Amino acid sequence: MIVHPAAALFPMMNSDELNDLATDISARGLDQPIMTMNGVLLDGRNRSRACEIAGIIPTSIEYTGSDPVAYIMSANLKRRQLSISQRSALAVELEPIFAEEAEKRMLATLKRGDQSPAEENFPQRASRAPQRASRAPQASEEAAEVVGVSGRNVRTAKAIQQKSPELFEKIKKGELTVSKAKSTINLEERKSKSIAETVESVKASPPKITLAPCLEYIKDIDACDLLITDPPYFTDGDFTSEVVQCIKTLKPTGQAYVFCSADPKEVQAYLGKDYGEFHIEQILVWNYNNSGQRQPNERYTSNHQLCLYFRSKQSKPLNKPADGTHQYACQTINAPDGRLGDRFHSWQKPMELIERLIKNSSDEGDLVFDPFAGSGTTLLAASKLGRIAYGCDVDSEAVNLCITRGCVS
Repeated sequence: MIVHPAAALFPMMNSDELNDLATDISARGLDQPIMTMNGVLLDGRNRSRACEIAGIIPTSIEYTGSDPVAYIMSANLKRRQLSISQRSALAVELEPIFAEEAEKRMLATLKRGDQSPAEENFPQRASRAPQRASRAPQASEEAAEVVGVSGRNVRTAKAIQQKSPELFEKIKKGELTVSKAKSTINLEERKSKSIAETVESVKASPPKITLAPCLEYIKDIDACDLLITDPPYFTDGDFTSEVVQCIKTLKPTGQAYVFCSADPKEVQAYLGKDYGEFHIEQILVWNYNNSGQRQPNERYTSNHQLCLYFRSKQSKPLNKPADGTHQYACQTINAPDGRLGDRFHSWQKPMELIERLIKNSSDEGDLVFDPFAGSGTTLLAASKLGRIAYGCDVDSEAVNLCITRGCVS
């Protein structure tokens, strides 16, 4: 039997549920007839299928009302516990059906010759785009009213359907709310915008990223003017020896910045190393106030990280930016925020912070190196500021992220 399009919007029972229903019908009979209209099934798809499984011809009642779609919605919504989000998605799928019904009514009216004077003078116009454009909002409002949700919810769900059919399907299944899906799409759009802007800013001279361990990579590169890096913290292993070797590849006139956690053991490990001609001149502080954390019972909540500043006796003086605050030993800049679409890595540093360090300790055309490139922020910031940037990482996902953001391999 042909199923009405509005009835087909509701999911069927799974095979186990249908078999259970068929067993029940075989034992007790069909307690509720199916509803049809001119040979089209309006309500009772599951009962009809269960009767077929049980080898029973279902009883039926002919619908005599004037609005079969409203009847289908009413009958199904009473039986199903659908959330507001699911109802909104249902209204989106119901809208074309209402639009088609409106089309049929209009054509029937035209066929009877019941036209306004304007339509009589322009019969072709009466059956084309202007009418379709005016019917679309009406169909949307009608669908929203029938399922019992606001037009705003339906419009939002429709936008989600157009932008992400996958998320729309999750809404239909009750796995996701409209608001959550909207937030997800907005975040992805912000991320895409952020990436596009970064790619554009470095396209004239994109930085180079290589998939390789830093100790292998530094064998084949020229000495750099500036090293800025954020190696894994001690929670992921001790990489201080690698950092030492990378710093020793600096030009004698160079400078370096190495980020580390505020863990005393980690700081002590860096302080006890031999860096050749270079030494730790200062321990800088990056403070951020936008990262919520649980409050520990035996220590203070950390909202800062340290940055070891290296110089040699031959290192060039700092450039002393016009804004003296950019040379403060403590820099307060918010961390990249996933809600704003500019966070791509768990320990990613803010672009603004890295740009300040690059401006302070290098000039245009200088070589900037990052042996633990991560999300590529150092390389991208350096390239954006007219430096020649190159780096490496052992994580293929990190390298791919760098390439996505504008680096080349």
